[in-house]
Amino acid sequence: MGDEEGLGAHDLQDIEIIMEDKEGLVCGEHSDMQDKHVDMELGEPTQDPISWPQNGEITLEWIVNLMETFKWASWNKSLSEFASIMPHFVVEELITKASHILCQEPNCVKIQCDNNTEVVVIGDLRGQYLDLLGIWESVGLPSDKQLFVFNGNYIDRGKSSLELFLVLLAWKVFLPHRIYLLRGNHESSDISEICGFLKEVNRKFPEHGQTVYRKCLEVFAELPLASIIADCVYTTHGGLFRSEGITSSQSFGEKEIQDDHGNKSGRKKQKITTTLCLGSLDELHQVSRFVQDLSAKDAILTDVLWSDPTTESGLTENNRGDAGLLWGPDCTEAFLEHSKLKVIIRSHEGPDSIACQKGLKNMLEGYSTDHEVESGKLHTLFSAPDYPQHTSKDYKSKGAYAILKPPNFDTPEFVSFEARKRHEAEIKTISFAQQSDSAATSSGADIAFRASGIATSPSWIISLADDVGTPAQISEASKVEGSPLPSDLQCRNLTSPITSTS
Repeated sequence: MGDEEGLGAHDLQDIEIIMEDKEGLVCGEHSDMQDKHVDMELGEPTQDPISWPQNGEITLEWIVNLMETFKWASWNKSLSEFASIMPHFVVEELITKASHILCQEPNCVKIQCDNNTEVVVIGDLRGQYLDLLGIWESVGLPSDKQLFVFNGNYIDRGKSSLELFLVLLAWKVFLPHRIYLLRGNHESSDISEICGFLKEVNRKFPEHGQTVYRKCLEVFAELPLASIIADCVYTTHGGLFRSEGITSSQSFGEKEIQDDHGNKSGRKKQKITTTLCLGSLDELHQVSRFVQDLSAKDAILTDVLWSDPTTESGLTENNRGDAGLLWGPDCTEAFLEHSKLKVIIRSHEGPDSIACQKGLKNMLEGYSTDHEVESGKLHTLFSAPDYPQHTSKDYKSKGAYAILKPPNFDTPEFVSFEARKRHEAEIKTISFAQQSDSAATSSGADIAFRASGIATSPSWIISLADDVGTPAQISEASKVEGSPLPSDLQCRNLTSPITSTS
């Protein structure tokens, strides 16, 4: 490809990804990946449009062509031209293939590792496809000796949410035991509809957008909720969760009012206080996760995807989005001790969110250590650099990923990285603006949030272009290791649960 729209050749340089493990053998699960040295240059695609493999089996070459096609299109195609390079029926077939695998995985996937294996954990990517390619350029692709665990939030806010998610699904189909995709809070119908993903899909598939979107919602609901790596590291999107059967304390009820003589004189509203108890992995394993809409009745499911750590002890309701919990260092200690784990790696909060949490470290390097307790540590990991982009508050943050290495896997090595250079048209396409609380409350978007038990809708909007430079503003299966978890690794109900009365 030559220079286009004023871009220099260095801006369009190819990405070379070397997939070679320490023994020189790559991905032993597939015979077509047995070459001792595999060079992959992501440049101009070899075919246009993408077609489904004739025998229905995804190959390494097919995935590489998919990756390079999406990269090339991000620089050369508008959103409305996407269907010309990736027909809707190919998207639907890929999602169906991945669904057959994901639906068989347990809520909490156990990942066994040996002394020749490393695990890379990746946090929120938020549709920043070029940054995903940058990570793979740095550490290599999934292989027999390198596993990947993604903590969710693949979509929304970035231009290429669909491309990013489809590439990850393709790798999941190709190497189901080498890549694990967990669910984030944006992988739900209410949030993805409001925050940009639905609009992106409809613009990329004007005639078949609703069909593709529904297929995405189906596979979102099948994504596992957490992982346990090497018997010592727990990863999830949001964090810890309440015990089953405990209801929310953020509700109001009516109480009879009596006069001085004990006679009823009316009723008044008062806040209902409820004691919250920390949940266990046993309870997480029993959750019915196959729902597209998150609601208050799915308390544990919502907690896992929405909860945040805090410096204050105890377990309380989370005001951010009015969903999930806030948990303190004492809860981290209790969870690690009773689960016989050493590390928690969660995501969910970028530099904009963590800045609102008093006492917690910033996320400018893409990660933070939030709790250090006797049994281990809690880390937050965010893999979308320069986030949020093009707002009045520019954090100029880095993204990060974590590498877990043998023999113990319990000392994450965090690697920070800068954002990949973006096409000028992409920068124009992605813009965020602040919305007043009153405007958000009166919008139809807020109704969808409240229907899901979330009282306050987000205070930002996103612009997606019909064509390059023309923004239109909108409101923003295989058998799986560890299924079920061995009894000696499952967490008992806490004998001394952490409680807090709001």
